[in-house]
Amino acid sequence: DDLGVENRPQTFRLDGLFRINEKQSIGFGYWGVNRDGVGIIDEQIEWDGNLFDVGARLESTFNTSYFRFDWRYSLLKTDRGEAGVALGISAYDFTLGIDGEASIDDGQGGVIEERVSASTSLVAPVPTVGVYLTYGILPRLLLRIEANLLDIGVGDFEGRLVDTSVKADWWFTDHFGAGAGINTTDIEYKDRGENPISVDYKQTGFLMY
Repeated sequence: DDLGVENRPQTFRLDGLFRINEKQSIGFGYWGVNRDGVGIIDEQIEWDGNLFDVGARLESTFNTSYFRFDWRYSLLKTDRGEAGVALGISAYDFTLGIDGEASIDDGQGGVIEERVSASTSLVAPVPTVGVYLTYGILPRLLLRIEANLLDIGVGDFEGRLVDTSVKADWWFTDHFGAGAGINTTDIEYKDRGENPISVDYKQTGFLMY
């Protein structure tokens, strides 16, 4: 928020499911959000050897992508619905960057003002676990609840993502339907390396499909 990034960015999400048999299925998904903005900082920031002074105008970007591929197993299945677990591989890509006037060493013992860009990013595949519940409220009205957890610690980096959704599907025919729901994504990102940074990001939004 100090860097003026958008509080209500638009996102793109894609989910799919391929059923192997009565008990097993393969799921996949993609979720991405790009945020940018302009802000005036009220405290000094040192990043990647560059010093951004109080009052500097910084342009910032915070882009996140999340990929999921999992195997699902139904633990309980009835005529009205099913409940099960999901095990898989996921990855998320964080890219955080800033651009603005910074104080840098001129190589001769002095300091000069120069426009610089600095960024940090990480892409890491990690195992994930999840649970899901599907229940037929009416013959053509289906309730779906899902939760997926991703937790990673690699070197100086730590990250956690909890993604939950509640959706309702209405099937007009056996092969055509529409749905809506609510999705919450909670992300924590910490990098204690040469350019320490911490991000705590939570987003709740409505889905229509």
